[in-house]
Amino acid sequence: MIYGNIDGVRRSALEAMEAWYEVKIPQDKFAEEDMLREMAEMTRRINREICIYLGRDGSVLEVVVGRHDRVNLEVWTSRRGLSRLSGVRLIHTHPGGNPSLSEMDEHTLRKLRLDALGALSTEEGRELLCVGYAAREGVKLLGPFPLAGLPHDELLDAIRAADEEVRFEVGRADGAAERAALIGCGPDGGGGESSLRELENLADTAGAETVHRVFQKRPRPDSATYIGSGLAEELAMIYQKLKVDVCIADDEITGAQARNLEAVLGVRVVDRTALILDIFAQRARSREGKLQVELAQLRYRLPRLMGAGTAMSRLGGGIGTRGPGERKLEMDRRLIRRRIFDLEEQMKEVSRQRDSQRQRVKKNEVPVAALVGYTNAGKSTLLNAMCGSDAFAEDKLFATLDPLKRRLSAGEGGEVLLVDTVGFIHKLPHSMISAFRSTLEEAKHADLLVHVVDATSPEYKHQMTVVRDVLEELGAGDKPQIIAFNKADALPSREEIEKPDVPFYFISAKRGIGLQPLADAIREALGALQREVVLEVPFAKGAVLAYLHENGKVLEETYTETGVSVRALLGGDAVKRARALLAGGAGGQSAKP
Repeated sequence: MIYGNIDGVRRSALEAMEAWYEVKIPQDKFAEEDMLREMAEMTRRINREICIYLGRDGSVLEVVVGRHDRVNLEVWTSRRGLSRLSGVRLIHTHPGGNPSLSEMDEHTLRKLRLDALGALSTEEGRELLCVGYAAREGVKLLGPFPLAGLPHDELLDAIRAADEEVRFEVGRADGAAERAALIGCGPDGGGGESSLRELENLADTAGAETVHRVFQKRPRPDSATYIGSGLAEELAMIYQKLKVDVCIADDEITGAQARNLEAVLGVRVVDRTALILDIFAQRARSREGKLQVELAQLRYRLPRLMGAGTAMSRLGGGIGTRGPGERKLEMDRRLIRRRIFDLEEQMKEVSRQRDSQRQRVKKNEVPVAALVGYTNAGKSTLLNAMCGSDAFAEDKLFATLDPLKRRLSAGEGGEVLLVDTVGFIHKLPHSMISAFRSTLEEAKHADLLVHVVDATSPEYKHQMTVVRDVLEELGAGDKPQIIAFNKADALPSREEIEKPDVPFYFISAKRGIGLQPLADAIREALGALQREVVLEVPFAKGAVLAYLHENGKVLEETYTETGVSVRALLGGDAVKRARALLAGGAGGQSAKP
């Protein structure tokens, strides 16, 4: 029996209902009249809703006693499959005397896929029962009926008819979007609302429809329920009315917080990290991307893996903590840890392959510019516009997960390799940065960063700060940068944009505005950058060695049988000039720049 928050006197009265578990209702009856009258009488005595769960064999499965304002209807897990009803009917009392099913009753009926849900009015001498059934066209109601004349055959026939008719998941049609509710908390109300708007975009990208959102201003999240039990209880009522499928928290929450919230809200609870991982799982196409997603998901799941409460922990010990459940939990944990180790080894191999690719690019002396920026800033669209490629681009967050490389013709300056990277985002968890490090480090190994900014976003300054912070964490904060303010054609005035202290350009990747000046700037910036090169200078061309000392920084000279092997830092133009001198005729005169 499940009790609400009641005093000792009322608790003792409720203990009398323990005998209900021994009652066996005949299978040709919908409910037992005497039990219904006792439920009504007990409700009048304690002023609390009471509900019972009945199985198809007539047994009492559960008895629940509510609080002063409602009863929490438990999710019954003994189900027969998604295409059939649950095999459980529920009857509960309405202390106000109205036997009609409420909107929340109808939602509960459909969500729990109950055989039937009965509402019992408790007015003394006028007890009435109204019964609802889930059907394709909605909820079918029968009654209200007086207890002395319940049409048992009609009520049971309605269950059988509903079970035959309902061949889809009750609560929402196949293929329909999940109905999501968003919650957030923190000291900054304005910043929190902005973060919730971004969370709504993430939910939309994942395929969910946001039907409710709320931000609670508080110094720090509640350790038990993230938003506090008071607000959680208020939201539980709202979510029932709105038929919410999933609640998404705007921060990374603990497993205990998620379980506590689910118990109060009555819906599935996930956090921002789980939502982003879900999007990444949808977007990953390459082997590396899929490995990174699985690794991040397992690292996220491991600390949240729980058995039947803390009693399943091997660390607990003592009576009640031993048994197959504990062994199964530890087995799951070992399997996850083993899989994480395997994935980490595979990612090391992928990282070695990436390093080899970078060394080949470096050896061929092709300069690399990485497109970095906040997610959905327009990086892939810019890559397509500048390189004539067909990389996937969509107006949704994290449209690009796997890094893409395309060659950009830079006129007389030769070719440039443009790399499109995964977008950054606010509150990107460190575990995800670790799992996706080999992808994110494309920015670290690039010669130049082209920071693409959505100039139309009201949060563009904050987004630029987030990008800078992630680049610092990756060790790429000191890389030369060019800022590309994208979507400039939609700006009311460019004067509204705060001018950065690095070269910047206003562009529209979608409309092709300002792309040539940006390409010229990339070529010029890469040409001016010094890169490490190794040149073999014959003894006959000593003037080239002098040119290297004058126009670059010689790091090392090694004398060989035929000349000098020089390791030096040179700008792009200086490299081309030095190679031209080496390719010229013999003698020092031809080497004179």
